[in-house]
Amino acid sequence: MQIEAKSYEHMLYGKEAEYIHRFYLPKSVRESVQVQDVHTFELNVTGDDTLVVEKLVIYYQKEKLVKTIQPLLVTALFTAHQAYKKDCSDRTLSKEETCFLIVLNEKLKQLEIDVMVQMEECRHRLESELEQGVFVKDYEMEVVFNFYLAENEPDYDEDDDNILYQTTTWFAPLPETVGENQNQHSDSPDISKVHHCQLFHDLKDHSPLPLKHLCRIGTIWTDISTIRQNTMTVKHR
Repeated sequence: MQIEAKSYEHMLYGKEAEYIHRFYLPKSVRESVQVQDVHTFELNVTGDDTLVVEKLVIYYQKEKLVKTIQPLLVTALFTAHQAYKKDCSDRTLSKEETCFLIVLNEKLKQLEIDVMVQMEECRHRLESELEQGVFVKDYEMEVVFNFYLAENEPDYDEDDDNILYQTTTWFAPLPETVGENQNQHSDSPDISKVHHCQLFHDLKDHSPLPLKHLCRIGTIWTDISTIRQNTMTVKHR
């Protein structure tokens, strides 16, 4: 089987491909198959529920790179994609999983509020510097949330960063409903009964994680960055 992709080095692959590569492929397979290969395979092969296993040749046009994936690795790729699709379609939760997600939502609500307090303090300092006009002409603020795999999970690897999901947001004043999101549709009735904060909504509806995999989160790391910006005009003769 032969398929083509535009570029290997500059491929815009999705978070799903990254997630499948890290958490659905054995480590031995990941040494030979890269995220770009997973993404290309996903786009071209996985529409069928069955696959005749044969050697897969991917031609990356820009680099004129020919990547050959042997039948055993093709089988591993196909199995990983099928398992991921199955997990994503399963929206049922046990009582224990439901309780975990309700607690997670509450913790994320408080995190959103705490982050907003920090961001407001940063904004006031930067606005003061902006008014002084000494150096700061403009500024930006960024928040990055990293969700890490719990250390007691089977896939935890001390040699890996173990990031399940990362999301970035730029600062903007939020309404009084910070910590809540009225769009709380879920296939799980118990989860739908509570207000979902924005972070929980992002995890549940926009991340590559299957719903059950939210229960694998062990640590949330938050980075707040401020960027002071200056500009000057150089006049030419």
